Amino acid sequence: MRFCTACSAIALTAAALGIAPQALAQDIGEDSARDGRGSLDEIVATARRVAENLQSVPVAVTAFSGEELRSQGARTALDIQALTPNLKIREGGGNPTSLVLAIRGQIQTDIISTLDPSIGVYVDEVYYARAMGLNSGLLDLAQVEVLKGPQGTLFGRNTTGGALNITTNKPDAGALGGSFRMNIGNHGRFDTEAVLNVPLVRDKLALRLGGQRQKSNGYGRDLVSGQRLAETDNYTIRGKLRWTPDDRLDVVVSGERFNLGQNGPVQGLVYVSPTNVINNPLLPYPLTIPATPEIIAALTTGGCFDTALLAGAAPTFRCAGPSTYTPGSRTFASYMSADPYEVSLTSVPRVKARTSTVSVNASYDLGGATLKYIGAYRKIANTNPIDLDGTPFTILQTETFQKSHSWSHEFQLAGQAFGDRLDYTVGAYRFTESGSDGSTSFALPVINPNNPSATRGFVASKALAFYGQGTLHATDALSLTAGLRWSQDKKRLDSRSTVGGNCVVPVALRNNPSTPCSAIFRRTDDAVSYTASANYQLADTVMTYVKTSRGFRGGGFNLRGTSVLSFTPFDPEEVTDYEFGIKSEFLDRRARLNIALFTSDYKDIQKSTIVSNGQGGTATIVANAASARVKGLVSAVSTNGTDLRL
Repeated sequence: MRFCTACSAIALTAAALGIAPQALAQDIGEDSARDGRGSLDEIVATARRVAENLQSVPVAVTAFSGEELRSQGARTALDIQALTPNLKIREGGGNPTSLVLAIRGQIQTDIISTLDPSIGVYVDEVYYARAMGLNSGLLDLAQVEVLKGPQGTLFGRNTTGGALNITTNKPDAGALGGSFRMNIGNHGRFDTEAVLNVPLVRDKLALRLGGQRQKSNGYGRDLVSGQRLAETDNYTIRGKLRWTPDDRLDVVVSGERFNLGQNGPVQGLVYVSPTNVINNPLLPYPLTIPATPEIIAALTTGGCFDTALLAGAAPTFRCAGPSTYTPGSRTFASYMSADPYEVSLTSVPRVKARTSTVSVNASYDLGGATLKYIGAYRKIANTNPIDLDGTPFTILQTETFQKSHSWSHEFQLAGQAFGDRLDYTVGAYRFTESGSDGSTSFALPVINPNNPSATRGFVASKALAFYGQGTLHATDALSLTAGLRWSQDKKRLDSRSTVGGNCVVPVALRNNPSTPCSAIFRRTDDAVSYTASANYQLADTVMTYVKTSRGFRGGGFNLRGTSVLSFTPFDPEEVTDYEFGIKSEFLDRRARLNIALFTSDYKDIQKSTIVSNGQGGTATIVANAASARVKGLVSAVSTNGTDLRL
């Protein structure tokens, strides 16, 4: 059992309360015992849904225990990318609650409900279809694994690039324990985390409670309102109940709530054109507008507007009111602050997000095989205003919102056969989701005289899969693995888009008799994905492997459609990966070197593109692009106390 250094001061208080100090930190993902020679820890991975030594798994995976992440200063999932090769993570679309993940060139940058991510995220074996709430604190973690490449069989839910597998600590019915951590930083940063483990019935029933609060004053400022921007203000609470009435049955019930309400990111003006030419087919001629807020204010508020201003000349008459608008008296350039963290916005973006997750993970030892059920319900809600122009005037401003409910059920049977020469896993998976997604945008009237523009989409999806994977130990050194997964995705979109309150859904597509402005789209995609590998133990501490796998992401529809073109559906994306790897330990197991060489071929790439909508404006569509090939080499070197990953 490993002690966390941050807990040393807390141990005194814990002892005074009668809590066993050895229970202060629980490290499930890794056996941290070192022999007298100072050999490296053995890392236990679950990349194939069973516990295995990481060095014997023919999969490119980077694994960290919760204690390792804390010692490296990782506070959120966003910090994991600094420790993991081939992994890129960023906040999604100006929304600080969501994450966009990329592995081996596979990425989906949009986070709307009609698109599936390229990288699957699993928390305690539950698939998270939507990215909301992922950028929260790493609360009471046991282990994090980053699986690279298509997860064709066992983690096959639309994962063409890889998977992020997060495991939290389970309750322990053997001892009372807990921990408390605190981080303090600049800009008023103050994070706290508390965990309490309580045995209710000795060795049979235990409760584990955890909570985390992250708060900071923000490092940006809005000069108009004086309020702080880029704040941090969220909390996560989690409760887990574990029942182990005998040696065969293990049931864990978990509930988690994440809540965020904070001022959004800093988005300032970085460039201003001296003039702006607007080509709008609704107007008789192009407009050349000097970049002056006075003109913008007049257009936005409905005040007077002199046509002489369009040519940059002085106004020919006095506007109603106490002042005359004078071109150039205050240019947009004045809103480009010398301090990049000081901006002038129309209004302060207040981001709100809530997620609630309830799950059940039950396993029963049948004797030679284990039957497992994983069920979950997840609810998310999010609103996110964005000032896209970075000025105090409403040139282009939007607010996105998203709500969804999802249910998942998975049955899995894992065991051994033929005298333990065959390890196998078979299972069935069911996922359903329903909700709404959309946005409301306001623009400069001369650009869009019919404000607001609103997209509304009501989405529903169902996924069904059957899978099986087996590893045959042909000899003491040679193992062969093969896996197959059949998946079916059914999707439905009810799109209702308006501009200025008028329906813009093409008449030819309106097919909902109960709602005049509605186009309903349906599609079903079937796919077969696979995994095949061979690994050979060259020596006790050296293993080499070859592997191929195929993954897919289901097709879908464009949530933001306004024309027949932009409503065109897109097909599934498919990725086939080829990999050669070596995993080795040397210097009496004091050093570890893992290398993976890969090639990924993918076709029908799903890409978001901005195109003309044929009405003088633009629309964002999702279409299938051409094929591509990605090649790469990943290496990781570990020694006692030192990790180097390239």
